[in-house]
Amino acid sequence: MGKNGWIIQIDHIIDKADRGDENIKSLWALCPNCHSKKTYGAITIAPNTKEVRKTIYISALMISIYQLLIEVKNNLKTICKKSLHYIKLPRPLSSPST
Repeated sequence: MGKNGWIIQIDHIIDKADRGDENIKSLWALCPNCHSKKTYGAITIAPNTKEVRKTIYISALMISIYQLLIEVKNNLKTICKKSLHYIKLPRPLSSPST
């Protein structure tokens, strides 16, 4: 206790799920924050240059909401066709034409 030191974690350069292996050349040391961010997809690290890039991603919740909205839209189309009613859905906002 009381000694200064670094906390590192060993990570697969190519994830095991993507056929990465346990060879020493396939591993690198990352700080815990970068390791977590890489694992959860918040950053990517280029294997050759070690360049770190932030990843733009949609959370699982957003994807679920989007899929639910698509399902509701498709069900509305089916219901409207069966009952011979027409429901006009609002169009997405667009920029005014000049």
